Amino acid sequence: MKWGPFARIMDVCIKLNIHPILGIIPDNQDRKLQIEPARTDFWQLIQSYESRGAIIAQHGYQHVYNNHKTEFAGLPYTEQYEKIQRGKQILEEKLGPSPKWWMAPAHSLDEATCKALYELGFTYITDGIALYPYTEYGLTWVPQQLWSPRVMPIGVWTLCTHTNTISEDSLDSLLRFIEKHEPNFKDVSLTPKSSALTTPMRLAWKIALQLRSL
Repeated sequence: MKWGPFARIMDVCIKLNIHPILGIIPDNQDRKLQIEPARTDFWQLIQSYESRGAIIAQHGYQHVYNNHKTEFAGLPYTEQYEKIQRGKQILEEKLGPSPKWWMAPAHSLDEATCKALYELGFTYITDGIALYPYTEYGLTWVPQQLWSPRVMPIGVWTLCTHTNTISEDSLDSLLRFIEKHEPNFKDVSLTPKSSALTTPMRLAWKIALQLRSL
């Protein structure tokens, strides 16, 4: 990965005692994500971040997409289960306790993915569009709605940042935002909460995923 931006973000998170969600690809085979030389101390580094409160989310298995730009959605249940299980075993071997969070590559998953995740002991999915966390397929979905920092009046909002592609200006802006709004990143409730907007927002998100896969 591109180490510089990632390190800068993590340094600020550690300084302010903010606990980010880190998406870890267990067996990265995606050449587009092989930006700089691998670190021999990668797993020790992730363990150190986890010990400081970072949430580790399994980000797929190998991050290699099929023709429909997804690693999982549309594949048979058994195939999805086996891939998720292999990735989970790698994280268990390298980091210890079983991962409880799932981060879908390309934000793409289906009912079979969710069934496999539930059967394999996952609890949370960081994805979906809603105002608050909600429950579906036996899993708690922590919505992921933003790709640039914004102050929102209500709800629980997750900001997705790709440190391989973020520009220097965007990185500086993000770090200033985090420091300015530090309290907003803490004590966030992950308890599912109903909202009148939850159902239509979730439906719109599912329709968008279906259209993207055509």
